[in-house]
Amino acid sequence: MNADAEGRYGFRTIMPGPYPAHDTPRHIHASLFGPGLAEYWIDDYWFAGDPLITAAQRATLTGRGGGGETVPLERAGGGILRGRRDIVLQQVRVSGNCRILRA
Repeated sequence: MNADAEGRYGFRTIMPGPYPAHDTPRHIHASLFGPGLAEYWIDDYWFAGDPLITAAQRATLTGRGGGGETVPLERAGGGILRGRRDIVLQQVRVSGNCRILRA
């Protein structure tokens, strides 16, 4: 998927199921790629109202992607669920083989 000139993006998927042990919230893994940008992973997409989102799970979040990883869903026509997550990239300065992230 590509973002448009204003940075808007979208994708379609199915609602993921929980892991078999039911110890991890339903989620979608995401990484960003682009010209001059090495793979940049962000916190998973979680879905508001998932009972598996606990304080312990929230403690695993890094804030990569600007937070807002818990996506509220609203029902659209045809039984489709829609959500929105704005992604914020941190500035990255490269020095040798090290990447230094700035808040």
